[in-house]
Amino acid sequence: MRAISLGLGLLAIVPLLTPVDAAAAPVGASSSAGKAKPTKATGVVRPLLSADDEKSLEMKDGRKRYDTAKAADMSRTKRRHDFVKANPDLEITEAEPPKAAQWSGKRFSWLDRGIMTPVKDQGNYGTCWAFGTVGLMEAMWRKDQGETVDLSEQDLINCNCRCAGAPKDHAIKRVAGVKLETASPYNGDGNGKQCNNAPNCGTCEKSVSTPYHFDPDFTPVNPDYSGDDAIHKDVPVPTAEIKRALVERGPVYTKMHIPSGSGFNGLDAGETHDETVELVYDNPSTNANERNNEAHMVLLVGWDDDKGAWLMRNSYGTNWGDGGYGWIKYGSNKIGMGAAWAAMAAPAHNFTAVWRKTDLVAQVQGHGWSVADTEARGAEIGPKGYRIETLDIVVEGGKAQYSVVWHKLGDIAEKRAFGLGESDYLAKYEELEKAGWRVHLLEPYVVGGVVKYSAVFRKESKVEEKQVLGLGSAEFEKHNAALRGDGWHVHLVEPRMVGKTLEYAAVWRKGKVDQQELYDASPKAYRSKDAELRAKGWRLFRLESYTVGGKLRYAAIWQQGGAKEKQSDGLTYAELRKKDAELRKDGWSLTMVDGY
Repeated sequence: MRAISLGLGLLAIVPLLTPVDAAAAPVGASSSAGKAKPTKATGVVRPLLSADDEKSLEMKDGRKRYDTAKAADMSRTKRRHDFVKANPDLEITEAEPPKAAQWSGKRFSWLDRGIMTPVKDQGNYGTCWAFGTVGLMEAMWRKDQGETVDLSEQDLINCNCRCAGAPKDHAIKRVAGVKLETASPYNGDGNGKQCNNAPNCGTCEKSVSTPYHFDPDFTPVNPDYSGDDAIHKDVPVPTAEIKRALVERGPVYTKMHIPSGSGFNGLDAGETHDETVELVYDNPSTNANERNNEAHMVLLVGWDDDKGAWLMRNSYGTNWGDGGYGWIKYGSNKIGMGAAWAAMAAPAHNFTAVWRKTDLVAQVQGHGWSVADTEARGAEIGPKGYRIETLDIVVEGGKAQYSVVWHKLGDIAEKRAFGLGESDYLAKYEELEKAGWRVHLLEPYVVGGVVKYSAVFRKESKVEEKQVLGLGSAEFEKHNAALRGDGWHVHLVEPRMVGKTLEYAAVWRKGKVDQQELYDASPKAYRSKDAELRAKGWRLFRLESYTVGGKLRYAAIWQQGGAKEKQSDGLTYAELRKKDAELRKDGWSLTMVDGY
């Protein structure tokens, strides 16, 4: 973890506001994010989903998904409970579940809460399902990460049955991740028959990972109503349950049926759609008992009980409804069928974070990412002058999750070596050290009992440094004392539990520096020392936090001088992002972050 005095987020963090029973801003309010200026509807016509399309897109194993998500919620709750109980000295609490009053209010809107991204247009293709999915991804990413992204519907469409993918490949793609729109622009799907490769489709890249993926994937609001194993098929999920999911989870992905002759296409701003054409599913007057309706996928983003209606986001462009949004009566067109929520992947662990009041520099954050996603993001923003200034890795479920903060520093040479075993890392270090590169950041972590190393190097050929890996506590203290006596100072220190043993990786640099150091300290001992030193003008240079038997421990180095600091411990990921958003507004910059 790097202690620096730089960084304002490039991203506008949007705090989650508590739903209240209060008048919401009108749909066309200029303060609503992702909202284009409303224009009068002109009878926008877009292809709907055929019965075959509808069937192919039906959620698989709805009950299993619901049970899995419920178990994950319980696991997170227990993990937080155990952490709070093991660390009574920390001023932290367990998360409280939302109260009934929060979803029983008369009106609510995610549009007014600023998480919705600009409305898009599916054009002359039956791709509403992809636009609904990606619209949900973008909204949840903005809600949780604070960044507005334009994701590629085409990358998902390429993996549906009509294109190159098999019937379930688009589901695989949702959890692997979709690309940015610039990497895979929208071409549509050809509107051909099922499983007929369309010429405007690209290759299904279901094995290509990006940070923008669901975890968990689509989960039924109520498994009795959603999924191929539902009891009540093609019946809307009860209104109260959808409201609760909207508040607790975010926008809800759902299905509706639109009959021939419906006025839905011509919805104007300020109108509320209430279907007047009866939905017919078995028409004996036709040759094949044909139904008179087809399916359409949309997002529900709010409600208004005075209107008796849902606020929905469509994919017909901004000329439909009120800038792409519209009101639809509860139950009209059977809206609410197959209602499901999903979340973007986010860390489940806790964090310690330090902010500084300092000059503000553009900053990009990524937390809980795979090494591939981290590298891809770095490659994307590196040419714009972003360099890694904070690096932390936590292992969850046998997988390394990276927390990275990039700062816009300009043309600074940087090399990275991620996920190397000890021998490979030392070989890479020796190679780069001879060429004048020095360790800027070092992060050891343990996967399957094996220690791995990720490092960032900067060109500093005149700097002398020494490095040791895997020292026990006593060995580290002895080695540190000897080097300090010879005029060296600790530049980086990384404690990690390997099994039941605390080990240190450390880098020393030549030159005497006035530092105060504290190792393997309890929260109480650390806070006492920190308060004492801060009162005398000392500021954190390094701070590493880790757990031993669930209890938080610290390794800290202070140096004289520096900007004011704020520190928070035991933060959940949601708390970290909310706190970061609040502090950025007042000119504070995230400079250290550690997960455990």
